[in-house]
Amino acid sequence: MKENRSSPPSDKPGPTPSPAKNPFFLKLVTILLFLFLLFQAYHKRHWFRHIPNKAPVKFTEKSTTAAPPLSVSSNKAGAKKGLLSLFRSEEKKKQGDIALLNDRLDSLFREFNIQKIVPKRKPKTFPRMVTEEQISLPRGKPLPEYTLAISRAVVASGFIIADCIENNRDTSVVLEIARGTEGVRKMTLGYGARFQTGYARIAVVIEGFGLILDNNVHTFFSSVRLPLTLGIIPLTRYAESIADLARANGWELIGQIPMESFPYRYLGGNAIYKHFNATQVEKLLSACDENLPALAGYAIFGNGVRIVENEPDILRFVLQFAKIRKRYFLDNSFAQHSRVADIAAGLNVPLFAPLVQPDRFSNPESRHTALVNQINQIRRTGSGLLLLQTGDDLLSTLEEARRLIEKYDIKPVTLSTLLL
Repeated sequence: MKENRSSPPSDKPGPTPSPAKNPFFLKLVTILLFLFLLFQAYHKRHWFRHIPNKAPVKFTEKSTTAAPPLSVSSNKAGAKKGLLSLFRSEEKKKQGDIALLNDRLDSLFREFNIQKIVPKRKPKTFPRMVTEEQISLPRGKPLPEYTLAISRAVVASGFIIADCIENNRDTSVVLEIARGTEGVRKMTLGYGARFQTGYARIAVVIEGFGLILDNNVHTFFSSVRLPLTLGIIPLTRYAESIADLARANGWELIGQIPMESFPYRYLGGNAIYKHFNATQVEKLLSACDENLPALAGYAIFGNGVRIVENEPDILRFVLQFAKIRKRYFLDNSFAQHSRVADIAAGLNVPLFAPLVQPDRFSNPESRHTALVNQINQIRRTGSGLLLLQTGDDLLSTLEEARRLIEKYDIKPVTLSTLLL
């Protein structure tokens, strides 16, 4: 028989491993040591930062004692006081800007006899302070004139117009005034939904005369019995003949100056181009005045986008000439970024800027809708102009406008009468 050499399990415990060879224990000791060293380093850094600076000792002939250094607490108090004064001055500066804006708007409202109605709702405090106001405009002046006057006062006070929303249906404009992302003020300018009966005035302006003189033109002058304002292109073949017919009917005349709209397109010798200087502009306008004397104002033939949007110097020459001759200007370019309004306001030149031209629509239904909306807007505002152009549909559109004018008891006048 084989001998079983396997020893039975003993009851004595074996040797235990040392803690130094335990990996968990080594990691724990390493972490604690790292935290201890980090604490010591931060403590020494904090201690060195708070050592007071000693004032340098000056050696002079007389024995003097140096002034004690300022304590750390006094330095902190002085810095804190300086920061508080800086913040207070910034706060006063902001309050001064807002007060300046309020003063200018209040004086403007008193000048135009505008009533301000503040609703009882609380202003929004997040994300920006919004103060909503309802501005009731007096009737008799067009809405763009009020809007431009308020915009100039806002910009002069250091603020900006963050947003401008027009609503032609109820004849209102919403202006959002802001400076950066704070101090927002929302103003709704409008006349209200009430129509004026027997008070509103309308100026019917027809542009584009002077290029042709046929039987339709003679029929137009013999059949229309409204006080009209005609835009005639000076220095054209039939300009003087049409001006004589208009004066015989007692109508007002506007000199329509062709202005460059597309690059390198020749418009004739009676046009203003982008490369013109002050002498060339004055020479051309003087020739237009000799061709059509007794003009009431000037306007643009074509849209003249390259001039009204990109050449403020040429516009300034034209408007200065109009100011010298005491004439108004009609901005009929419908350019999106026209600079005529700003320059005319700086030179104090009377300006008219129509918002829409109904007969530009080829669809008769769209043309009728635009015409009705324009008449209703004039009834709300109390005054306005209706801009039409020569063409095959002129007599029918003018007859429809005449029926609406008589239906709503609107007084037709010339364009210069709206300035009175």
